[in-house]
Amino acid sequence: MRASRIFATLLCPVTLLGLFAAACSEKSNPPAPTPPAATTEAPKPSEPAAAPAPATAEAPDSLPKGLLIGYAQFVPDAGGTKQVPGPALLEMWRREGGEWKMESLEDKDSNVFHKALAYGDAIVTLGGMDAVVKRWTRKGGALTAEVLWKESFGGKFNRMRDAEVGAIYPGESDLAVATHDQGVVGVIRPDGAKWKVEKLDHKKDTFIHEIELGDLDKDGTLEVYATPSEPNTLEGGAQHGEVVRYVPAKGEGRVVVADLGNRHAKEIYVGDVDGDGTDELYVAVEALTTGEGGAEIVEPVEIRRFDKGTDPKSGAVVAKLNDRFCRFLTVGDVDGDG
Repeated sequence: MRASRIFATLLCPVTLLGLFAAACSEKSNPPAPTPPAATTEAPKPSEPAAAPAPATAEAPDSLPKGLLIGYAQFVPDAGGTKQVPGPALLEMWRREGGEWKMESLEDKDSNVFHKALAYGDAIVTLGGMDAVVKRWTRKGGALTAEVLWKESFGGKFNRMRDAEVGAIYPGESDLAVATHDQGVVGVIRPDGAKWKVEKLDHKKDTFIHEIELGDLDKDGTLEVYATPSEPNTLEGGAQHGEVVRYVPAKGEGRVVVADLGNRHAKEIYVGDVDGDGTDELYVAVEALTTGEGGAEIVEPVEIRRFDKGTDPKSGAVVAKLNDRFCRFLTVGDVDGDG
């Protein structure tokens, strides 16, 4: 038995109607003036415009792409007295014939899928505990797995945490991968019918939550960006983190592009947000908190922008969020203006 929760935020238009009423009174003082022949009533307020109806659109009967949802699931132990981690679970949703259809798979080699993504005609999963990257293809109607990278990093946790696909080396379709908790960053490269792993970094007791690819200097070579930080803590307070860059195709190792001091980031985005043809780096800097469980916010979440050449200790603050965490950034035309 398992329980899954999907949380969604719905933004609904709300119209506030303000009503204004005017009252008229009259009083007489001797000697009373002669009343006018006719009285004029105050004009009635005009009817407020009706609120626009929320835009609605029905999904087509079929969609060319589907959804991949990775889970950690908990199942009863042998005695049925408590919940324990179960096999990693992946749900694959597709819309076909006017219906949403779901297919699932479980992997006993891991207890969580931190990420699943399309890779050509295959699906790549990133498992935690054990740390393993697998490539799933369909053969004879069934999904079968090929192990691309499996390793015990030597710390308390072994997790493949995030990955992105791109031509890190020209002409290839490579996977940049971030891990817990020994700060390993790697690139999985196709090598004929095999695969090879090239490790870019390894730093003890270091969590990396996010990997991004981009080209901030516009030289045509992809850069790899990662978010190493001190291990997670539930007590709040300082937690040092950075954003670092690697350029494997040029043989360039770790360069700190954002030094976050006593704060850290679990989410970054690299892309051309302002539409000027050049990528930027956006860093979601977690709040600095104090008190039991980080109950008090000292400095709120900040979204900072870094361009090529920005001082790593600087970065332009483009937004502040009065909260503790920011775990996801994405970009889209949400107002529909093109």
